[in-house]
Amino acid sequence: MRKLKEAPGLSKDELLLGDLFALCDAALRAAEAYLSGVRLALIDRVTKGRGIDGELFEREQFAVHGYAWSATYVTALGETFAWARRLEAAGTLGEIERLILQAAFGGYLAQMVGGIFISTSRGVRSQKQIDTAEVRNEKSLLANFQTKDFPEHGVHLIGPSNPSFANLVQHTKSNEDSVTDVPPVFLQNTSKHSVVGYRITWECVDKAGVADVRDVSNIISYVFLHGDESERIQAMSCDAKVMEPNSTWFISLEHPTERVEQIGTGQESTHGSYTPKISNECSRVTISVDGVFFDDGTFLGPDTTAFFNEVKAQMDARHEILSKVQSDLKSGVRVEEILRKLEQIAGQPMPELPETPSRAEYLNAFRIIFAKDILGMNKVFGVEKAMEDVHQQLSKPWVQLRKL
Repeated sequence: MRKLKEAPGLSKDELLLGDLFALCDAALRAAEAYLSGVRLALIDRVTKGRGIDGELFEREQFAVHGYAWSATYVTALGETFAWARRLEAAGTLGEIERLILQAAFGGYLAQMVGGIFISTSRGVRSQKQIDTAEVRNEKSLLANFQTKDFPEHGVHLIGPSNPSFANLVQHTKSNEDSVTDVPPVFLQNTSKHSVVGYRITWECVDKAGVADVRDVSNIISYVFLHGDESERIQAMSCDAKVMEPNSTWFISLEHPTERVEQIGTGQESTHGSYTPKISNECSRVTISVDGVFFDDGTFLGPDTTAFFNEVKAQMDARHEILSKVQSDLKSGVRVEEILRKLEQIAGQPMPELPETPSRAEYLNAFRIIFAKDILGMNKVFGVEKAMEDVHQQLSKPWVQLRKL
C-alpha cells in the first residue's frame, strides 16, 4: 500500500477526496448516459432506412471518430474504477492508487465536458455538457470543431474543442448574450512581432454540405507608415488594439475584440459557466486565420478573402493621394486649388464594393477616404497643419508589405 508525501503547502486531505468512490460511481453513470445519447444522435446522422448509409458515414466520419474516442474514455473510466474497487476489496488500495483514480476521472471527464482533442487542431464536443449530478434525457449532438492556424509562426487559435477554451472565456467581458449560432475564438500571439491586422473566418457547414462563411477583421494600417522599427514600436505602444507578443485575444462575430489580460490574472469571473451556442443545422465549424499582418509588414495566411490585396490597396491609395498633394505643393500649385481637387475626389459617392472587389475598386474607395482625411485635418487644424501632416507622412520610408 503506497502513501503520498505531502506537497509543500498542501495537505493530504486537500489532495484526496473523501467521498471519491461515490463521486466516481455517479460520474461513471453520467458518462455512460452521455455516451448513449451521443450514440443515438450519431445513428440519426449515418443511417438511411434500416441500415448505415456509406455516403452518410463518410460525410460524418469525424463525428464517428468522436464517438469512438468518447466510448474509449468511458470504457477506460469503467475499467479504472473496477481496478480500484478490486484493490479496496483486497485491502491494498493506498493513497497513490486513490490519486490515480481521482486524476483519471478528473482528466477524462474534463475533456468530455470541454472537448476531446483528436489532433493538435481538431476536436469534438457535445452541445450538452455532462452533469454528474443530473443527466438530462436529451440527445447530444457532436459538433466537429476545427481550427486552422500557424503555430510554427506563433499564431494560435483556441477554439471550443481546446481544453483551454472554457477557462479563457470566463475571463472575458463578452461571454454571454450571444445571438449568433457560431462560437467565439481566442487568438494567441507567441511570435516576436506584434499582430496589427487579422481576418478570422467562420465556416459553418450544414448537414446538406452547404457552407456559410462569415468573417471578422481589423487593420491598424498607420503602423506601416513607420519603416524604422524603434519608431514603429513607439507608435504601437499607444494603441490598445495592437496584439503584442505573448498576448491572447477574444474574437467573435458580434462582440468587440478584447484582450483577455485586461480582466486581470487570477480574477474570478462573475459570469458563471459558458457553453458556445451552436446551430442544430451546423454539423461542422471551421475557424481559420485567413490572414494576419505583423508589424514588420509580413503577411501570413491562405488569404481566401483577398485581405492582403485590400490592405495593400489601402496603403497604395494613401501614398498616391499624399504624393499628389506633395507634388502639387512643390510645383507651386496654390493650396486652394489642391483642396479643390481633394474635394472633387471626396465628393464622389462611396462605391458599393462587390463580395470580391478588384484592386481598382479598392483604390477608388480608399482614395475617397484619404482625400476626406486631409480635408478633415484642414477643417480642424487649419491648412498649414494639414500640409505639414502630408509632408510628415511621406518624410520617411514606409514598411513594405509582403507575403511569407
